[in-house]
Amino acid sequence: MRPPHRPTKSALYRRVRRAVRRADGLLDQADDDVGLHEARKAYKRARYAVETVRPLAGKPAKRLATALTTLQDVLGSHQDSIVTGQLLRDLGVEADRAGESAFTYGVLEERQHEAGQHSLEELPEARRKATRRKVRRWLKS
Repeated sequence: MRPPHRPTKSALYRRVRRAVRRADGLLDQADDDVGLHEARKAYKRARYAVETVRPLAGKPAKRLATALTTLQDVLGSHQDSIVTGQLLRDLGVEADRAGESAFTYGVLEERQHEAGQHSLEELPEARRKATRRKVRRWLKS
């Protein structure tokens, strides 16, 4: 029986680098809410990849995982506002069909939209922190 294959440290780092670059690329290309959601999912996978090499990389990996978590949270808040806004829109349509006032649903939907826009305002800073040389330098090893 053959011993299980153990990837080298450089191979593990290469996988992490690819996952992070893929997430960065998706965010660069994101031009709508669907694109932002895909970038969020890619950052989540990248964070998981970083966490797998944390025993090897130590504090630098922890720093990157934390930065990716923040970035993922910002994108997640935006996605949550999109989903909630759609639900409120649907509930407003149902209320209108039932002859009830849909005004409150419209007001709440607008607040969700504003919350989503506020999340997007936080995105550049979260991305800047996640892409700093200090945070990613260890991936070059």
